[in-house]
Amino acid sequence: MRDAAAQIIDRIQLARDSRTTLRIAGQGSKAELLGSRRGDVLLDLTSHCGVEQYRPEELVITARAGTSLDEVNQTLAEKGQCLAAEPPGYKSRGTVGGVVASGLSGPSRPFRGSLRDTVLGVVMVNGLGERLKFGGEVFKNVAGFDVARLMVGSEGAFGVLLSVSLRVAPLDPAIGCFRKAMPASDAVSSMRAWALKPLPLTGLAWVDGVLHWRIAGAPSVVEATRVKLAGEEDDPTFWTALRDRSLPCFSTLVNSRALVPPSTPPDGDDVCIDWAGSLRWRRGDSTSINNVSKIGESPLCGSGVDPLLIRIKAAFDPGRIFNPDLLHADITA
Repeated sequence: MRDAAAQIIDRIQLARDSRTTLRIAGQGSKAELLGSRRGDVLLDLTSHCGVEQYRPEELVITARAGTSLDEVNQTLAEKGQCLAAEPPGYKSRGTVGGVVASGLSGPSRPFRGSLRDTVLGVVMVNGLGERLKFGGEVFKNVAGFDVARLMVGSEGAFGVLLSVSLRVAPLDPAIGCFRKAMPASDAVSSMRAWALKPLPLTGLAWVDGVLHWRIAGAPSVVEATRVKLAGEEDDPTFWTALRDRSLPCFSTLVNSRALVPPSTPPDGDDVCIDWAGSLRWRRGDSTSINNVSKIGESPLCGSGVDPLLIRIKAAFDPGRIFNPDLLHADITA
């Protein structure tokens, strides 16, 4: 019996020959944020799952695209390691392929890097049905173009991920979570000032009139920073809820998100401010801030898509069989 990867390639080649479009999907956990994709046939990747290789001593894990994020996190935790970018799992339905395709990072992103920074290599299938491997399974990998990281945030527009190699990090020996009530303007000023100092921060966010911060490291460092920044003890589950967009404000108030310079003054439309000021979750249709994406819509569906991405789409998927509603802007590429 052919394995799941071979069956996926067979289905892609059949779609190529019959000019059938494919809607690539895992558990669908990002649909509420990025919208649902269209296509003639569903290409379900959830059966292609499991950790292929894990080398704790080299800080590298390789997993198939359909592997649940929970399984990866549990495997890493058993060895005292984690994904530093803490990508969102969204009600425990996130998969490795979905995490990379969406390119989403958690609250630690300003301090420990983005998900893109952790991707070392991928195995994928392009629109011609060819199995391709980019990158590798080591930190120092400089041969050729960095196509592996190009797949991060592509939402399946360029090809179907089969497996991904990710760099991992040690778990922190101690973590402290704290909070202090203050208006948004004061919170943004504090975020900016603290982010520029050598503090062991792993999270800075404001929501509902409260500034939240998280610090991590050796117990003595956490304690010294706690005293320095003051504030009251906070519930650690706040950061999980923020990461997975399960705070109450996300279901009742937020309808867009924006990436801005961290010192951008807040306005009445900012409901939640994350990433030390850089990520704004907003309400209303205000155009006072650029680079706004509506909840439920992919930024790759709009008319402002970079023409270079459209040319890359044409090279990897000339028949436009993968998620054809993406990178289809009316732009001369």
